[in-house]
Amino acid sequence: MRKKARILSAIFSALALMGCVSAPPPAAPSAPSTESSPGRPASSLDEMRRLLDLGRTALDSNHPAEAIRSYVTVLALSREEGTAEAARLGTQAEAELVRIGNRLSLEPGEGWIGPDGSQVAAASRSVGKEGALQPSVFLFENFAAAKSPIADAPIRFEFVRGGGVLTASASTDTLGRANAILSRLDTPSSEAVVRAYPAFTARGFTYAFRNVQRDFSYLPPSNVAKVVALERGPEGVVQNPQILDTVASILKGAGLSPSPLDGKLLGSGFDRAFGGDPASVRALAASAGASYLAFVVSEASPARQMEYGGKKYNIFTSDCKTTIRIIRDDGTVVFALPMDPVRGQGGTAAASVSDAFLKARETLSAELDRRLSEIRKAVDQ
Repeated sequence: MRKKARILSAIFSALALMGCVSAPPPAAPSAPSTESSPGRPASSLDEMRRLLDLGRTALDSNHPAEAIRSYVTVLALSREEGTAEAARLGTQAEAELVRIGNRLSLEPGEGWIGPDGSQVAAASRSVGKEGALQPSVFLFENFAAAKSPIADAPIRFEFVRGGGVLTASASTDTLGRANAILSRLDTPSSEAVVRAYPAFTARGFTYAFRNVQRDFSYLPPSNVAKVVALERGPEGVVQNPQILDTVASILKGAGLSPSPLDGKLLGSGFDRAFGGDPASVRALAASAGASYLAFVVSEASPARQMEYGGKKYNIFTSDCKTTIRIIRDDGTVVFALPMDPVRGQGGTAAASVSDAFLKARETLSAELDRRLSEIRKAVDQ
């Protein structure tokens, strides 16, 4: 019995001892980890720091376009995050972009370089035609004594004067070259200017290197029109044709600046130019710095004497046919108008021819006045 009591006492003592043993203290709450756990996206700040490192690495390995994209993305994230730390990282990225921008240059394509090495302008009326100059640039990163082309950089093209149908953006190739396509100008009679500049976009945010740009000008033709008139009668070509001043005065109303010339002075060269001979047209236009040529030809038939019942009367008639043709210095036709013959009458053969020329001038003048808006529109195209 005593033995049993001793055993029970030992058991109770052991249980009491076990109850006095303290449990381990609860673990202290751990600080939030700044490391990204597998399967979880990095925070915006971590991503910005990573992109800054990527940008520096890309620059060191001569991949400036990749570096720029990284820095532009940092700027975009800094605006999304809105914290002081994000702003600080964004400022770092912007400083890097400024440093890169100071080394960039945008040069015109080969076709835009004149014989003296300067950039030339293109003709607005050549736009949309085969062989027309298109906006074209080369993007380089410049170093102390050399430059390196930048590939895979987006170049934006936009009108800063005028308007039309233009490629909005193109990426540079391995040579740093980017080409746009200008297929139409809204107003070919006015100057148009296309500007190219690098512009990188990330997460809806665009960073443009506005200090790195190249402008391309498309100039309209001059409004000088060489007006060449010829009156040809039975006795040959008339000196100082009166129709010359009549046509020159009317063409002023179409926005042209006429430069009159007596067609008789050209001799056989008049017929060659009037017939569209390219060399003759170019030479005649160049002689006056003209972009347009206006040819007027009036030809009077030999006088006919009225005869009735076998008796001749001192009444003579002559028919005069007049044609006007306005062309550009490249030979393309702007406006053409062949007039129906008009009849002149007089007491002598010479008087009837003179009257025919006069009536032809009056008829042509009235018709040109009526079609003035048509001529102006044709010139503007």
